[in-house]
Amino acid sequence: MPTTFTLATPITVGTLANSVSISSLQLTNINLATTPDLAPLGTGTLTLTLTDPASGAQEMITYRDASVLDLWQSIGDEVSKAVFAKLIADAKLPAGTLA
Repeated sequence: MPTTFTLATPITVGTLANSVSISSLQLTNINLATTPDLAPLGTGTLTLTLTDPASGAQEMITYRDASVLDLWQSIGDEVSKAVFAKLIADAKLPAGTLA
């Protein structure tokens, strides 16, 4: 079950004709880049999509700063291991070792 962030006070978003009340959000998409073009500058790009599970309303938040590299340094090894384990299990990679 996805982790859910419940707002202390629901908010209303949208237009007058098409408004939605949001009381909780789930992280539904992560796009993180620390490509060679960005890393030497001490930055990266992180785009997150938060989705209200009741209505499907989405909010995108993008970071383009050094905090992206800090985050990747704290979670990168575990994420990489999990991704490589999936690729190996699904035979998407040739034989090799993970270090």
